Amino acid sequence: MHLYEVIVGNMNKKVYMICVIALALLIPAGSVFAASAADELASERKLMDMERRILVDKLATQRESFEDKARRLETKVIQLESDLKHVTNGSDKRIDDLRSHLNERVNDTRNMIWGIVSIFGIILAILGYFGWDTTKKNIQTKVEGLAEEKVRELVTEDLTRNIIEEKGGPLIKQIIDEIKEKAHQKIEELREEMKKLVETGMSKPLSEIEKQNLEAYVKSILITEKEEQYTYDDWVLKGYKEFNDDNYKTAIDFYKRAIEINETAIATGNLALAMYHAGKVSGVEDVYKRSLELDSDSVTTLINYAVFQKNVIKNYERAEELYKRAINLGTDDAYSTGHYAVFLQCISNDYVQAEKHYKLSMDLGNQDPSLIGNYAGLLLLQEDKKDAFIKLKKAMSLAQDNTLMLELLFYSYAHEDDEAGRNHALREIKKLIIEGVRSPNFDMSLNVERGIEDRHPNPGLLTDIELVISAGKDVKDLEKYEQWKQA
Repeated sequence: MHLYEVIVGNMNKKVYMICVIALALLIPAGSVFAASAADELASERKLMDMERRILVDKLATQRESFEDKARRLETKVIQLESDLKHVTNGSDKRIDDLRSHLNERVNDTRNMIWGIVSIFGIILAILGYFGWDTTKKNIQTKVEGLAEEKVRELVTEDLTRNIIEEKGGPLIKQIIDEIKEKAHQKIEELREEMKKLVETGMSKPLSEIEKQNLEAYVKSILITEKEEQYTYDDWVLKGYKEFNDDNYKTAIDFYKRAIEINETAIATGNLALAMYHAGKVSGVEDVYKRSLELDSDSVTTLINYAVFQKNVIKNYERAEELYKRAINLGTDDAYSTGHYAVFLQCISNDYVQAEKHYKLSMDLGNQDPSLIGNYAGLLLLQEDKKDAFIKLKKAMSLAQDNTLMLELLFYSYAHEDDEAGRNHALREIKKLIIEGVRSPNFDMSLNVERGIEDRHPNPGLLTDIELVISAGKDVKDLEKYEQWKQA
């Protein structure tokens, strides 16, 4: 037992010594490890502090940038206010444009602010992840407060209303009232002028000024009045404008609306004329008859009905009867006199009476280029070339219709003695024919005969051109003529 105790005792001492030695060795190693860990922790802490400072600096920079943008927006608002104070001419549209522009600025600025707020929110979420709750709350409070303040003060929906209604309102309202008053006066002046035009039956082609006034009046009522407010005159004038613009089907609809309000000879006669030009020939005569039932002395209806009888029905006796009824009313109407002159020339072949009525119509102020051109054609048949070409050039200067211009150019080509002038006319004729311009049923055969009698250098080409223009002959048939190909 004693030996055992001695051995065990010796062993315990050895273990104890080993433990002491091991502990002595581990303590320095632990110290080194602890020191290393402490250094790494400090380094990590410094890095996190640096990142925090960078983020804070970025937030400060963003805030300064935002405040700078807000100041610039304030400056622009002040400039807009200054501009509004110096307004000298404006309208409802100008104000609407300004309102729309400011609304866009409001939306853009609001989007920009909330975009920045969103970025800040992401940054704050990252900061929160690292446990910096206090920093997060402080920054979030500042950002949200700044955003709310700027939105409230600078870019609310009321900004436009404040600028326009409170700051610039009185001046703008005064300007708008003045503009509206002047516009109202102009519309009333046009209304009176257009009323006179309706009362005359619109029996003559409109001058350029009258066309402009008619267009201005129609546009004005489209803006200022609802359709249910249109008067009889309004519908007639709208129909007349569409008729002059070759929109015959629309003109028909508008004339019918006028007739629903007041069935007059003027509206009914104009309806018949529009139907005729729209190709709805079957019911035209009945409408003309109804127009004469409403007013048997309507010069406009009598003349238009006579033209219909001449061109469509081919009842020349009835046409002449209607012409004479219009002439015998003693109204000295340039329009009816001119139409009768054309009838006397082309149908009755009474050149003496035709020339008399041409002169009378022009003396009464008829400057219709078609009438002047027809008169020139008559003078060319009578070999009065000097006066004829004066009138022909005048008609060309006034002509705005390609069909009429084609007819006038044909007169020139048929009767021009000068080769250069004749070649020029041929070149222009070729351009129009290739474009598809024609004048169906416009008989120029007498001018062809006169041109051939006067030794036209290319009678075959002259004859065929007339047939292409008026009788539907194929334009390809002209290719056999060398002069046509060279034109």
